[in-house]
Amino acid sequence: MRLLDRYIASAIAGGVLISLTVLLSLFAFFGFVEEMGEVGRGRYGVWQAMQYVFFSLAPIAYQLFPIAALIGCIMGLGGLASNGEITAIRAAGVSLNRLLWSVSKVGILMMMFALFLGEGVAPYAEEHAQKVRGEAISGEIMRQGGQGVWAKDGDQFIHIQDVISPTQLANLTIYRLAENNTLQQVSRAEHAAYQHDHWLLQNMEVMGFVSGEVNSRVQQFAWRSTLDPEMLEVVQLDPDAQSIWGLYQYVNYLQENGLAASRYEMALWSKVMTPLVTLVMMMLAVPFVMGSLRSVGIGQRVLVGTLIGLSFHLLNQMSNYIGLVFEFSAMLSALLPTIIVSISAWLLIRRLR
Repeated sequence: MRLLDRYIASAIAGGVLISLTVLLSLFAFFGFVEEMGEVGRGRYGVWQAMQYVFFSLAPIAYQLFPIAALIGCIMGLGGLASNGEITAIRAAGVSLNRLLWSVSKVGILMMMFALFLGEGVAPYAEEHAQKVRGEAISGEIMRQGGQGVWAKDGDQFIHIQDVISPTQLANLTIYRLAENNTLQQVSRAEHAAYQHDHWLLQNMEVMGFVSGEVNSRVQQFAWRSTLDPEMLEVVQLDPDAQSIWGLYQYVNYLQENGLAASRYEMALWSKVMTPLVTLVMMMLAVPFVMGSLRSVGIGQRVLVGTLIGLSFHLLNQMSNYIGLVFEFSAMLSALLPTIIVSISAWLLIRRLR
């Protein structure tokens, strides 16, 4: 049976690799065409655009992985069915449950790979992509790391711990240097909001280091800087590209400070559900290959898999938007499409027994 498991796994893995490669190639092409409109801004050239698109594919791959798993599983098992190998396996005494177990073991491996892709690769790849794009467009004014956002504005160095939105910042620190590059002043603000052409700093503490140390507190201060919301949009990570742990920490921060966290909660639960959806999609492929699609060509199978995958994607997006608009539970909104697909897979498999 181990030989059977390996044989089925190799067929499915090959199909998933092909389908994921095709999907990412399409997204890379359209992404590159879109980025060509930005080429020429600052030092942003074709090479930088290619790097940005390449590294941006990691979070896209994580989002597309359930669809690729479905199409790949239909391709892999469909190829075995077209050659009569599924029929031979069943004739040799392998039950449907045993065949489903072989597919589920591959699905578990795919779940682990999807989790690694979403947690270990996608956040860092997206951060690097935004860094390449941001530095090229902004003229190296901004760098983003694991400890917030760093920016330079003349004789000031700015550290932003939390970017709530391009117009809302929290825990902002401004380091002002003297002409001899010695530290002249440090200002810390709890919040910053962009209004018209300046930032309004709130609850600011100022510490001076010239002619003796001077400490003062200012409730509000209008601060003008070349750092504007448009530049922050360049480096701000999309919630869908962040790690589960990073989103969890950020949601806690927003909730503790009484800020809106719905969008990030939805992104958190959507990312949590993705590995599970991958397994469910692969199980859904079995009844299609062994049932209504057992005698059709590979092209028709791929078409059906693509339509099912797109339908799930639309259902998932619709559920998320409805949850945000009507303020439903983020967990329920993210889980509902998975439940619907799981029930559909169970009913279709039951018909094969």
